Amino acid sequence: MTRRVNPGLDAATGTEACGRIRLELGVYVLGAIEPAGRSAVDAHLACCAGCRDELAKLACLPGLLSRVTADEANSLVPYRDDGGRSSHDQSPDLGLESGDSA
Repeated sequence: MTRRVNPGLDAATGTEACGRIRLELGVYVLGAIEPAGRSAVDAHLACCAGCRDELAKLACLPGLLSRVTADEANSLVPYRDDGGRSSHDQSPDLGLESGDSA
């Protein structure tokens, strides 16, 4: 049996924890994360190089999203012929007005 040197650190950087944190990184990099979530991500990033690397890859996301117009974003939501939403579409209505940025 392998003994962990620092079980607290191992728990904070384990595969399951990294999976949960990586789901939050997009919201984190956009600055839209709740304060409690930000604290959890900050604590994890302090001891996890893999998640810090993943965050670095997302650093360009805000700049890229700022280039997308409302019309472009809304055009990505699939519609039926009758103008309604597709029954297979699970994405939320973006609700952007023309001229807004995503």
